[in-house]
Order: sequence, then structure tokens, then C-alpha cells
Amino acid sequence: MDERELRLAFKTPYREPAIGELIARFERAFRESAGDTQTAMVAVNEVLEEPIPYEVFLNRMAEAS
Repeated sequence: MDERELRLAFKTPYREPAIGELIARFERAFRESAGDTQTAMVAVNEVLEEPIPYEVFLNRMAEAS
């Protein structure tokens, strides 16, 4: 990575995934981990700029409904 690419990487705004994308990611990880909530939350948090706890995720899902 050269200096131009590095500067561009820091200037590009981060687009947080929509709640629907997060729910789909959570559900897929939950199924594949045989119902492990912690593993499913890791899958959600790896695409967020700042990790969130499970309770916050539940609140976001409730607000989206």
C-alpha cells in the first residue's frame, strides 16, 4: 500500500450495514453455530465500526420491526 492508498483509506467514510443485513448475518451465524448467541454476535460485530452488546442489537431489531 502506498501513501496515496493509505490516505484514501482514511478518507473513505465507513458505511454501517443496515439492520436487515445485520439480522441476516446474525441468523446465519446463529444457525451455523448450533444456537450460540456469542458466536452470532461476533459475526455481527465484525462488520460494525464499533462492537455492540447483544442487548443493544436486540433493541435495534425491535425498533426495526
